Amino acid sequence: MLNNPFGLFSDIVIRFIYPMEYTKTWGVTVLMGIMLNFMYFTFRWAGTGNEKVMQPENKPLHELEQF
Repeated sequence: MLNNPFGLFSDIVIRFIYPMEYTKTWGVTVLMGIMLNFMYFTFRWAGTGNEKVMQPENKPLHELEQF
C-alpha cells in the first residue's frame, strides 16, 4: 500500500468497472455495511429513554455544599 499506491488504486478501479468478476468483494462490502448499520441502530435504540438528564438547580451561593 505504501510502496505501490497506484497498484492499489488500479485494483479498486477494476472492481468498480467489472463488479460481476468480483462478487465476493461486493458481498463482503454489503454484509459489512449491513452489520455496521445493525450495530449502530441497536446501540442507538438501546441508549434512548434510559438516560436521566442532569440539570443544575438554581440555588443561592449560601446554600451550596462545601467540600
